[in-house]
Amino acid sequence: MLFLISYKPKPGRVEAEDQRVLNLFVKWKPPAGITIKSHYIRSDGGGLVIVEADSAVAMIEGNATWVPFLDYDAVVPIADITESLPALQRAAAWRDSVR
Repeated sequence: MLFLISYKPKPGRVEAEDQRVLNLFVKWKPPAGITIKSHYIRSDGGGLVIVEADSAVAMIEGNATWVPFLDYDAVVPIADITESLPALQRAAAWRDSVR
């Protein structure tokens, strides 16, 4: 399952902590069951990551590594729009059927 993770640095984080995060990230490997598909850094110091996860436990482990340093804005499942269209159409049809 794909997830979008949006994060930002915790308020009050100081330069020494930024250096610590960089050093950790360089050496970090995602846990088993997590594949990073893409990772983007925002100009405000936050970031967006798209990951594929085999389980909720893998997501918990991967995110727990960074909890001391980051606030997560979102960790939400995502899907390709073309694969999702039939489900969206079924939902719309059901809404239309209820009067």
